[in-house]
Amino acid sequence: MQLLFFATTILLIAVAIFALQNPGVVTIQFLAWQTSSSLAVVTLAAAASGAFIATLLGLTARLRRWRRDRSTGQPNAKPAAPPPAANAAAPDPMDRP
Repeated sequence: MQLLFFATTILLIAVAIFALQNPGVVTIQFLAWQTSSSLAVVTLAAAASGAFIATLLGLTARLRRWRRDRSTGQPNAKPAAPPPAANAAAPDPMDRP
């Protein structure tokens, strides 16, 4: 998890540096739509859109797995160890072989 956080942070910093070093105006054309904007804004918008789509895809996979586990009655996580018996005597720390 920490490696993923580190890699994401490095990627975000790289995108921000790229966007700030390319402030020129570009024209974006899509079908009949056309607009001019700063390359920094276009880059940041594309990165944010990609992150949003990746989050949605990850969320749908997680939701699908949760529904599957819920319907089969099998928990996703490993079961915890059973608690010790209430009437079992605790080992004496002074008893060492």
